[in-house]
Amino acid sequence: MEKLTFSLPQMWADHHVLAVRQALGQVKGVEDVTASSLYQDVLVRYDPAVVTPDALAAALVQAGYTVAQGLDLPAHPARVDDASAWFRFQDRITVTDNRDLEMSGDFRKY
Repeated sequence: MEKLTFSLPQMWADHHVLAVRQALGQVKGVEDVTASSLYQDVLVRYDPAVVTPDALAAALVQAGYTVAQGLDLPAHPARVDDASAWFRFQDRITVTDNRDLEMSGDFRKY
């Protein structure tokens, strides 16, 4: 069994979740379908010997849903020490100062 996730921007409510589950549940080779209208994603567990990812996407399109492409995010820029104030001023702080904790939440005194 393999798993595949589809992003469905039109799946925004419970009735869409039911429709997507029904459409994919009828495809031979689909073992399990988990859909979320909150995240607008559907996770399909399927047998690759029986059904292909393209056939699963086609079943979603036939049910009236557009499969969104993943975001194409750019790579992080390389870290270059250019002797600017950002690199010269001080080391980056990675530990929370205890005084900040004392001024927040349950530690606050009135």
